[in-house]
Formats: sequence, structure tokens, C-alpha cells
Amino acid sequence: MQSATAILTGNLPAEPNSFIGRERDLAELARLLGEVRALTLSGLGGIGKTRLAVRLARDVLSGENTDEGPGDLDEAWLVELADWHDPVAQAVATTLGVREEQGVPLAQTLAEALRSRHMLLILDTCEHQVSDCATLVQLLLARCPWLRIIATSREPLRVRGETVWRVPPLDLPPDGASGAELAAHEAVRLFAARAAGARPGFRLTSDNTASVARLCRTLDGIPLGIELSAARVRALSVEQIEGRLRDRFQLLNSGDRTAPLRQQTLRATVDWSYELLDEAEEIVNAVASHHDEAPHHGPLGILVSAADAINTPAAISDGRAP
Repeated sequence: MQSATAILTGNLPAEPNSFIGRERDLAELARLLGEVRALTLSGLGGIGKTRLAVRLARDVLSGENTDEGPGDLDEAWLVELADWHDPVAQAVATTLGVREEQGVPLAQTLAEALRSRHMLLILDTCEHQVSDCATLVQLLLARCPWLRIIATSREPLRVRGETVWRVPPLDLPPDGASGAELAAHEAVRLFAARAAGARPGFRLTSDNTASVARLCRTLDGIPLGIELSAARVRALSVEQIEGRLRDRFQLLNSGDRTAPLRQQTLRATVDWSYELLDEAEEIVNAVASHHDEAPHHGPLGILVSAADAINTPAAISDGRAP
């Protein structure tokens, strides 16, 4: 394992703010990465897959915060695929500076270039090119014995040797918890940290902690929803935010302008997911969104609430949201 002061090669972005929670997840993922060569972080939009992947890579390569994991890696590269529409091999080659050779398939050139490199490669947001990602990952794993790959995707790649880790929501306080016990849970800690960033001087108090905990439960511990909610403390009290969350997508409609478009609002996150659905899944959503007794709480409730707002028979028939 490298020391925390080692100079590492790659393009991992600096963290824009503090990383909150997931200590147990990071420890388990580091252990897994020491045993497997293809690890897919899967889960809902807004659950924090990309942030977790980058933090895991940083921890594993530097040796910080973990005593386990592969000790033979000396570089880590992030390949962002969310807005990429050309072959995935081209995105990887562009990121790594690998030049195409005339008459040789680019994937083969990549495999040769990476054959002896002790590298951690993160393929981020694979879901809209999942087949292309799977084909490339399978080739690279077969040809590059020292390569390890982390993929983030809303669905597994389904390649040989892949381990899929379903990223859970942040830890939530149980009903009946109070005081310091509430403040110790990941979701509450995240809200407090982001709220303090939005309104300097904000802190958890005996007057607002219970409301913060209820708000985090309403949002099911989903980091994006919590961060968007916390940003509203510039203009609203925690109690007002909690009260207005009945219309979640109207309230959480102004996120970080520098974030990817799919993560700037909660509705955009659902729109992104909706565009990935196949016809059968769209029909299920259509039925759910028009059912009088459809649940409007929990992760399914969030999606159903979104479906109520954006799905119409015309949108379902041609695959477009209005």
C-alpha cells in the first residue's frame, strides 16, 4: 500500500466539499477491490455513485482511511461518459492520451497500451452505453492483468468477473431517536454540512435537529435530494423546507449550476432515468403514475411522483417527456 504522501498519476478531480459518511462502505469496497478486478457501483440516480467511486480510488491509491485493498496500483483515471455519444474506447483513449493506430481497432490499441500498467480505471455513468462498456471491459480485463476497473451504472455491465455493489442510501436515524443520536447519522450530517455551506453559521440545534431528521427520512437518505434541500436554507427554515416537500420536484429545482445537467435538479435526475427505460418499464411506470393508490413515499414514491408530473400517454408512446 502506498503512503498517503505518494505522488500518484491520473486525473481524479479534487473534492469540491467535504465527503460525509460511508466509512463502512468504503472499507468494504476497498477490501473487495483487493479481491476482484471489475467492480460496478450500481444504484438510483442521485445516490452518490460517482462521488463514492472517486473517493474509493483516492483512498485505495493513497492508503488513507483503509488498511485493505490492492497495494499494487500507482495511477487512477476517471472517464466520464454521461455526455459521450461516440464509442467508449474513444473516450478512454482520449482521457489516457492513447493514439489510434491506422488499421488497428482502437480497443486493441488500448489493451496493448495498458497491458503492463498498474492502473485503476473508473468508467463513470455507463448506463446509456452499457453494451459498449461491457465489451470493452471484458477485453481489457482479459488483456491487462494489472488493470482494475470501477464502473458506475444504474444497471450491471454483466461481464465475466464483475462484482456488483448496490450503493445504499445514507444511514438514517430510526424513529424515536433524539438529540446527539440524531446528529450522528450520515444523512443528518450531510444536511448539516451542506446547509452550513449554503448559509454560514447554520448548525444543528435542539430546535431543528428533529426536523432535519424527518426531512432526511422523507428523502430516503438520497444524497442528491438532501443536498438540494440543504441549499434551500438560504431562504427557508428547516421547518419550512420540511413542510414544502410534499411537492418535492417544485422545491428541489435549483441545484449547483456547475453539476452535470442530470444532477442539477431532482426532476432532471428522474428525467435521465426515464430516458433509459425500455418500453416495458415505461408501461409499468405509466400504470403506476395513474393509479389512485400509488405510494408517494420511499424511492419508488419519488419516481412515481415524478411520473405523475412528466408522463402522459403521448410521452409514453414515443419515449419522450413533454
